[in-house]
Amino acid sequence: MRAAVAGEVDLSSAPALREYLTAALDGAAGLELDLAAVTFIDCRGLAVLIHLHGRAQKTGKDLQLTAASRHVIRLLHLSGTSALLTGPDLSL
Repeated sequence: MRAAVAGEVDLSSAPALREYLTAALDGAAGLELDLAAVTFIDCRGLAVLIHLHGRAQKTGKDLQLTAASRHVIRLLHLSGTSALLTGPDLSL
């Protein structure tokens, strides 16, 4: 399954996004995540990505990042979590 996320991923949007993406991952063999249109992401958004990674690992499913905005890439690098998600080149 493929899911594209756009806009801001923050305190107000992260809970609904986590619920949606978790259900998508649970209902498919894997999840391709397109974050190219994310304009802002904070620690709550990062927590969603870390949760999805853990759930994919626990259930033996594939989670792949297919695209990411510079905002997402920067947060992954600053937090030291860029290695958690497989996908495109995440260099700044």
